[in-house]
Amino acid sequence: GITNRADVERMAAAGADLVLVGTSVARTAAPAAAVRALVGVARHGRRDVEKPMGEGTQ
Repeated sequence: GITNRADVERMAAAGADLVLVGTSVARTAAPAAAVRALVGVARHGRRDVEKPMGEGTQ
């Protein structure tokens, strides 16, 4: 699961636009602080995609 900022950064580097976080935020004594620690990671986009979906396919 996603438990810290490094996990979010790793997913972003792999091309994820978002992540689903649950248990790590729900079980902490300070959920708002936990969320703040996870948001704001720069998006990298997928490097292995050359064309938008649907473009050039028929």
